[in-house]
This record gives sequence, C-alpha cells and structure tokens, in this order.
Amino acid sequence: MKFTSFAIGALVTVAIAAPTSNKALTVSEADVHAETETGAILLTVDLDDAINIHSYEHSSSATRSNPTRRTFNNADSLISSLSDLVVQVKSYGDSINSTLLNLKTQKISKSQATTDSIKALGKMRALLSGFISSFSGTRNLNFDNSQRKEVVSHVTDLTNELLNILNKLVGALGLRLDLNSSLNPLMGLLSNLLGGLTRSDRALGPDLKKKLAPLISAKVGAHGGNGGGSGLGALLGNILSPVSHLLKALDVSVN
Repeated sequence: MKFTSFAIGALVTVAIAAPTSNKALTVSEADVHAETETGAILLTVDLDDAINIHSYEHSSSATRSNPTRRTFNNADSLISSLSDLVVQVKSYGDSINSTLLNLKTQKISKSQATTDSIKALGKMRALLSGFISSFSGTRNLNFDNSQRKEVVSHVTDLTNELLNILNKLVGALGLRLDLNSSLNPLMGLLSNLLGGLTRSDRALGPDLKKKLAPLISAKVGAHGGNGGGSGLGALLGNILSPVSHLLKALDVSVN
C-alpha cells in the first residue's frame, strides 16, 4: 500500500492515523523514498513496512523477534541486541552485494540497482534508528573488560560492514546525489550510535577510537582523500565526517 505526492521541499515528515487503531501510525524516514521527476520530487511512502512495525506494539511474539526494540536493562542485553543488529545489517549488505553483482552482469540497469540499493539502505537506517532509540536514556552500564571487548568487536564489525557497503556503492554507481542522500544519514546514525555507546560507558571511548579511526582513515586515504585520486576519497570523507568528528572528540568526552 503506497501513497505518492509531488513536493518541491527537500524533506517531509509524515504521520498517518491508522484507521484500525486509536494510536497514531508513525512512518519513519526509511519508509519515505524520494525520486526526481519532471523537475519536482516524487515522494513515495511505503505503509506496508510501517504497519508491520506498528503491529509490534500489540504482538509479544513479534516484539521478541525484533531485537533492536529492546530496552537495555544491563550490559548483557545491550551486547546481545548489538550482535543481532550487526547480523541484520549484514543481511541487507548481502542484498546490496547481490544487486551490484546483477548490475555487473547486466541483469539489471544502473537505475534499478540504485533504487534497490537505496531501499536496502533505508532498512539499515531503520535498524540503527531502532537500536539507538532503545538505549537513548541508558547510562552507566559499567561494562567489565570482557563485555567492553565484545562491544568494541561488534561495533568494529558493524563499521567495517557499512564502510564496505559505502565503498562498493559509490564505486559501482558513481557520485550520485540520490545515493549520497541515503548514505549521509546512515553515517549520521552510526555516529549517533557510537555517541550513545560512549555515554552508556564512558570508558568505551578510547577503545572505540583506537579501533575505528584507522579504519576510516584507511578507507578515505585509499581513494585520495587528501586531494589526490579521482575525488572518491573526498566524497567518502564528507560522508564519513560525522563519525570522524565524533572519534576526534572522544578523547575530550571521556576525560
């Protein structure tokens, strides 16, 4: 079930009242897809996923099957949900890899590959957003050394996956405005996730910076992020800037 409209604005927030419930049905950013057409922006709101998400509020079994909506009462619950988040993000990464393979073998067009990839990126954003909202108020989890290593390992895996996806998409599809518009908020959410983790246990900051800063520097530097290369490095640097800025600030935030 979809609803479409034309708008000139750059961003639209949509809230729809569900006809079968007294509660409001909230449509997330991931459900809104924008395409340009005849000089305007065509906005498509996918209500099917939103309705499924809404049903989680009423079904205990569905809630259990969606680990990113847990409330974290302790360190172990957060680690478990973080592990599940990585698995789910990787599944969408596999979907993007399949899409790019189909593009390479000319089974689909670049336009179709872009559309499919942007939709998968939207699902990733929804996953990260759900995880972040689950621990937005969490403080002082006080991970022990073993738990802290688990968190850093999972976050490193997640960051690696997102960096690889970013690199492959930009390399295969080019410097596209519509693709950048999906990648930028995804990296912003990764930055928010890292910030939330450091607030939940301030001792995580130095460990995360030690692991993640070299990954990002290597990815940008490999494509001439300091002014050389084809310009891909500069683009990656811009997309990754929220994460880079957070990592630079971690030394201050944990003092």
